Amino acid sequence: MNRKTLYIEAMVGALSLFALVSCGKKDNPITVPDKTQLMIVHASPDTPDIQVSIDDQQLVNNLAFRHATPYMTVNPGKHDVKIADAGVANGLIYEDSITFDAGYVSMITTNLVDSLKVITIDDRIVPPGNTSMGLRFANLSPNAGPTNFVISTPENDSLTFKSIPFGEVTSFQDFQGSIKDNLEVRSAATDSVLVGVISDSNRLQDGGLYTIYLTGLKGDQNSPERLDLTIIQND
Repeated sequence: MNRKTLYIEAMVGALSLFALVSCGKKDNPITVPDKTQLMIVHASPDTPDIQVSIDDQQLVNNLAFRHATPYMTVNPGKHDVKIADAGVANGLIYEDSITFDAGYVSMITTNLVDSLKVITIDDRIVPPGNTSMGLRFANLSPNAGPTNFVISTPENDSLTFKSIPFGEVTSFQDFQGSIKDNLEVRSAATDSVLVGVISDSNRLQDGGLYTIYLTGLKGDQNSPERLDLTIIQND
C-alpha cells in the first residue's frame, strides 16, 4: 500500500525528483529504514505555492497550501533546506540547516510568510490493530489559539486532545471502531466549535494511521485561508 494524503476538500499529487517509498508491511511494522523518508507538508496560510530544495537540489515544486508530498528518500544528516515562492525567480523565503534522522519524518511549513517556521516531526510507523486506528492532531493555525480536537457523537466526546497550542503535534492514540461522527476543533478557552466536518468513514479506516491538521486562519469563512482540517494518512 502506498502512503496516501487525504484532504477534506481535494486530493493532489506533488512532483518529486527523489524516489517514492512504499509502505512497510503491517506484519513488520517497527522496521526503521536506514534512510530518511521525508514528507513535506505546506501549512503556512499566506505563503504561495512553494519550491523546496535540499542542498541545492530541487525536491518539489508548486506545492500548494494544505497539500503534502508522498514520502521521499533523502540521506539522513544535516542538510541546507531552502524554500522559495514557486511563482517568481529568486523567491527565497526561508533557508536553514535541518538535521533529518533515519526513519519517517514530516517537515512542515507553518506560521505566516513574514515569519515562516519549519518544524519536523517523527512519523514512526507503528500501525494499530485491524480493529482500531491511530490518530494524532496538529494545531498549525497561527491565530486560533490553544485548541481541543474532539470526535463528537450525540452521546459524548469519544476522543479528545486537549489544549494543543499552535505548532504542537500530539502523539498517536488508538481509537477503537470506525469514525462515523463529527470531527471538531474547539477553542480550548471557550469550547466553541472553530471548525468541524462530518467524517467520511471510507477515508478513515480501521488499521490506518492518520494525522489531522488544523490549518488556516480564524476569521473570514469565505477566504481560501480559512480554518479547515487536512487529513494525512501516514501508513
